[in-house]
Amino acid sequence: MYTQTATHQEFMALIKPHRKSLDNTAFRLTRNTIEAEDLLQETFYKAYKAFDQYQENTNFRAWIFKIMVNTYITGYRKTVRRPQNISYENMEDFQLYQNASVDASAYDSFFPNFEIKFPSLS
Repeated sequence: MYTQTATHQEFMALIKPHRKSLDNTAFRLTRNTIEAEDLLQETFYKAYKAFDQYQENTNFRAWIFKIMVNTYITGYRKTVRRPQNISYENMEDFQLYQNASVDASAYDSFFPNFEIKFPSLS
């Protein structure tokens, strides 16, 4: 059984050769330096926490990259499901209704022979 210090040193020794490619992959996934750093930090945290599940003499690079990609996918799915926050205070009225307008040509394709008939007022 390893001590906590030995486990930490072993973990760091395994990460060191892959650090640059982990950095590059995190940036490619997020396209943002700050988010890439957050992704790396979360990946290292999850990997260190699950380090006892890593099987020695197996592909550490594949293991840690899988953790990173799964972490990114989970975060992406959370942001997609989260409702969009919009501040209406600085918006003009026309901006509020700009996206709500309906294109009449879309209805024409579904109902080509539809005609609106108004009753005569006379």
